[in-house]
Amino acid sequence: MSYTKIEVHTPSTYDEAMRLLSEKGADIRIVAGGTEIMVAFRNGLIEQNVFMDMSKLHELSYIRLGDDGLIHIGALTKLSNCLSDPILAEYAPILTYAIKNMASVQVRNLGTIGGNVANGSPAGDTIPPLYVQTSNVLLSGVHGERTVNIEDFFLGPKLTVMKPNELIKEIQVKPMQPDETGFFKRLSLRKAHACSVASVAGWLKKDGGNTITDVRIALGAVSPTVIRAKGAELSLKSAPFTKEILWSISEEAASECIPIADVRATVEYRRSVVAALLYRGLLETLESD
Repeated sequence: MSYTKIEVHTPSTYDEAMRLLSEKGADIRIVAGGTEIMVAFRNGLIEQNVFMDMSKLHELSYIRLGDDGLIHIGALTKLSNCLSDPILAEYAPILTYAIKNMASVQVRNLGTIGGNVANGSPAGDTIPPLYVQTSNVLLSGVHGERTVNIEDFFLGPKLTVMKPNELIKEIQVKPMQPDETGFFKRLSLRKAHACSVASVAGWLKKDGGNTITDVRIALGAVSPTVIRAKGAELSLKSAPFTKEILWSISEEAASECIPIADVRATVEYRRSVVAALLYRGLLETLESD
């Protein structure tokens, strides 16, 4: 039996991590919480044998409100810490609800928000909430920093705009205001522990009456990347709130996605799930106001 030699580096400071990226570049694989690494190994998806374990890089674990009006979440912030944070509970409830209903307690204690985003999966449950709350990804590399809108960050399944010598430094989220509301819905085959068959996040802003003045809807696990249902968004801004119209708009959103068929669901089933999740989310949100 032959074994592959594995080389692991564990930086304790941000500067040390930058130095390793400069030296190793594309030859190094960044590991945050490590919840996906064994799955990737088993499926032959990892080519590198040099790893940078970020678990001791506490500089990138934080949640704070910045002077720019945005919530800044360090990339290495544990998902469980996101759940217990009062800033996110007040200003990013869509995100916290999604985290609460994803994975297991053990995975949330290990997994990081930066790792969930960097993984690039269209089924990543933190991503639809970040879409609808107008978020950015701050990338840091040996040549400096750059900010990328979350919707421009993903190129396809497991593909992002990150360069080999870059890492995610933080996620920046626009806080929700008192006149804004939202929801997150997902369906998996085994409650929270399994990957989403489909997920839907919604953000709505209303005037003093029954009119939606702005809306964003994001669909997960039903396209090569998370997508916005922009046709449905336009329809919602001009529609009265009847159950029939809301169902029609939900079906419109389902028609905008391009799901695949796999062992978890057919194309038709995923579209029907999107419509049902969006309808339920809209109805519950609008009726609660």
